[in-house]
This record gives sequence, structure tokens and C-alpha cells, in this order.
Amino acid sequence: MPSRKPEEIDELISTWKSSRTADKKHMCKVNAQKGKELEILRAEDDGTTVVNVCGLTVSASLLDSGADESLVSCGVVDNLTGMECFIAFQQCEPVPLHPVGGGILSVSRKIRFDELALATPAGPLMLRGLVCWIDESDRSLSLTISRRVMNWVILRLSS
Repeated sequence: MPSRKPEEIDELISTWKSSRTADKKHMCKVNAQKGKELEILRAEDDGTTVVNVCGLTVSASLLDSGADESLVSCGVVDNLTGMECFIAFQQCEPVPLHPVGGGILSVSRKIRFDELALATPAGPLMLRGLVCWIDESDRSLSLTISRRVMNWVILRLSS
């Protein structure tokens, strides 16, 4: 281990810092093209985005909903089953979920999506392997992505 005097260490550190040529640019401008199909589906910004699941267009509610679990409606599952898409289910012990509006929602089945494409202004964002609880009482075409998943996506996009 080389021995250095304190003043030599300070000089070496300042020399090293001045020799670094790191790029200071952390953001770059992106020109997003507006998709015609998205204009029709979303006339206004209502806190949702459009998701493509195996060719089925689904509304993903409030990406910043703060939900603890990802939840998909039974309507989405029924439509995908009718389209003969391969989907993997898992039967579980009933789990109580506590929605924002109050009450308790009991869920007992999970589904794993191989791939979801979220529509964003910068183009589609792919999510792979998303696991969602199935809301058997909801026949609409809706999906709620959990806070944990969205935080993971944001971390990946920012790095």
C-alpha cells in the first residue's frame, strides 16, 4: 500500500477531478408523434392510459393511484379467454383488498400477463410478466397498475 502525505492526496484528488470528462447532459428532447388511434380513444387527460393486451385495448386507471396491488377486471380476462390468448391463472387463498372508496374486495385468482404495451407520449412502454389480482365483480375493460410496479418502471426509465 503506497504511503502518501495529506497534501499529496489533496493534489491527486484535484488532478483526478479535473481530468474527468463526464457528460453533464442528463435529459434530452424527444419529439413524440401523436398516434391517430390514441386521439380517438382519449379525448381528454383523465388520469388513465391505453394498454394493449394481446390485441385487446384496455383502459389502465390512474398510473399513480397508489394501489398496493395490481388489479384487472374480469371483463378483460373473459375477453382474452374468448380471443384464445394464452393466459396463466393461479388460484390462491382469498385475500382482502381495501379500495380507496371503502369496503373490502375479496380476490382469489391471479393472472400473469406475458406482455402489456402502455401508450405514452414517447411511444409504447412494454411491461413484461405483470401479475394482477382478478376483480370478479368488474365486467368492464380496466386495469390498475400497483404503485410498486410504477415505482420500478420510473426507476428503470430514469437510470
